Amino acid sequence: MAELEIKKVDFYDSELIGVQEAATGKVFTAINNVLKGIGFDDRQIEHQRNKWKEDEAVSKGCLLYTSPSPRDRSLS
Repeated sequence: MAELEIKKVDFYDSELIGVQEAATGKVFTAINNVLKGIGFDDRQIEHQRNKWKEDEAVSKGCLLYTSPSPRDRSLS
């Protein structure tokens, strides 16, 4: 498993979690949280994600996944 460094970053009165892969230096974060931080509503976020999935270049750098909600985590 890759070595990861996790950091919390303040972003527009929200807190993002950034993950950096030590071997490559690549940084990852949840785009939904970024879009919410800049004022997108749920409908706008879904529209933007759909545009990215359909874009030939951008779709290669997007990974869609579902993370458990805080409620789901408390059940385990």
